[in-house]
Amino acid sequence: EKVGEVEEQISSLEVTLESGKLRQQGLAVLKEAMEDENYEHGKLWLVVDFLKQAILRARGSDLEAEIIASAEMGRVLVALQLKEAARVYFRYVIDSAVALAPRIVHSEPWYQMAMKGLEDIRGYVWAQEEKERQAQRKPILEKLKPQLDVLEEAEKNKDVYQFLKLVFETHPPKVEGWTMPDKIDRSTGKKLCRQACAWYHPDK
Repeated sequence: EKVGEVEEQISSLEVTLESGKLRQQGLAVLKEAMEDENYEHGKLWLVVDFLKQAILRARGSDLEAEIIASAEMGRVLVALQLKEAARVYFRYVIDSAVALAPRIVHSEPWYQMAMKGLEDIRGYVWAQEEKERQAQRKPILEKLKPQLDVLEEAEKNKDVYQFLKLVFETHPPKVEGWTMPDKIDRSTGKKLCRQACAWYHPDK
């Protein structure tokens, strides 16, 4: 029985060493590629191959070795602009780390790498979506620019009654039977402001 346990430990150690060696080979190629003045983007795919082998070699035998290689894989995929694929690896790292409990792993370099990778990808996705939203809003804002400029100028002048008049003129309430008030000044302004709330928000 003890012999079997020793053999199992030796086998597990061999897996860890082999996976680690493959990962280090990949990182060595990555370092070489980054330091080369004639940077070859294609070398990153060689790094991916090494890391993929490291992951597969460790899978089922050494979870931490697999996680470490997965975190590095995510980093390389980001460099290849494959952010969605990188997100999958980073997410796998974070989810798999739970299995290492009760060990605390939040300060481990691979854990921090995965967390930062996910955060950066979320930021990138948000920025892209915001860019698309701005592009969709641009023609609408350009069309409304003359009206918005008038409203902005009235707001700058701090003339609430003139501002209210401009709002009524440019964006009249869609309330049945509504007509423009005959007089909008200090004597009617407060009442009209209260009425405007009901005109523009009849459901409240």
